[in-house]
Amino acid sequence: MVLYNSMLRFVIALLFLTTSTLAAELRIVVPSASDGYAMNARVFGKYLSRYLPEKPTIVIQEVPGAFSLSAANYLYNVAPKDGTVIGTFYRNISFLGALGGTNVNYDARKFTWIGSTADGRHDAYMLWSNKPGPIERYRTEEIIIGSENITTANPVVLVRDITKIKVKEVTGYNNSAAARLAVDRNEVDAVIYGLIGIRSGKSEWIKSDSKVFPLIQFGNGLVRHKDYPTVPTLEEYADDKTILSVYESQNILIRPFVAPPGISPARAKELRGAFNKAVSDLEFLVEAARAKIDVNPIDWEDSEAIVSATYNAPESSLNYLRDMK
Repeated sequence: MVLYNSMLRFVIALLFLTTSTLAAELRIVVPSASDGYAMNARVFGKYLSRYLPEKPTIVIQEVPGAFSLSAANYLYNVAPKDGTVIGTFYRNISFLGALGGTNVNYDARKFTWIGSTADGRHDAYMLWSNKPGPIERYRTEEIIIGSENITTANPVVLVRDITKIKVKEVTGYNNSAAARLAVDRNEVDAVIYGLIGIRSGKSEWIKSDSKVFPLIQFGNGLVRHKDYPTVPTLEEYADDKTILSVYESQNILIRPFVAPPGISPARAKELRGAFNKAVSDLEFLVEAARAKIDVNPIDWEDSEAIVSATYNAPESSLNYLRDMK
């Protein structure tokens, strides 16, 4: 009987330890382990954990592929819906969800939105080139632009069609780090990425002696970024500004965090509350600044509203962008 009771206590203790271990881990799915999204997740995750009841250990889980569609599809369809897994993905995932397509297996409106640590209305997307401009130069000369595998609403096509430049696109880079490295190695002439990502993942490009510089910017209509007042905006060249406006709507939720759909309301409240506290944590803000991570948060309610507006964009504009490959 003593032996039985000892064994019973051992089994109960083992079950408790296993349950506690599971509860004390929060996985953050990222599209690449080597870009600004992963860096942001690692830094922010520590502070998100600080404000969750179980104080979980943060584990970064890479789900690469398809310009972060693989990560979004995994979160939506495969990841457990118990609040132990959240994720971040590229800023255009909601936009691609509204456009639809064979590789889009999610409805971004149904994710459990936690918030975005960065607001793209403070950012600018740019054509970063290792060759000097102006952009008009490439109406007679060809520019080689590297990109990841984008199936629709391709920004390379957008820039090409609006500025009327001659472009050769080289696709197939697995992530942003690989594409940017191709510019440094002169394997391609240019890539298109946001300034926020460049600050955290390729900060040497924004130094005064950089050999890589922007030729054009977009994301905020006619507004030129305060740090690049001499770089023209794409809208300055655009005949149809409505299409461009719809396209640029995807540039707001720059560093989104979501949980899968269907998690409990109580857990959603915990994650959202922890997000709101973490983005205001002074230690986080200091560490983020040191790591050149931009922080200008958007809460979950505004995130949901932004996603809904994208899905409700005029069908004529969405159809045009669906065909832009």
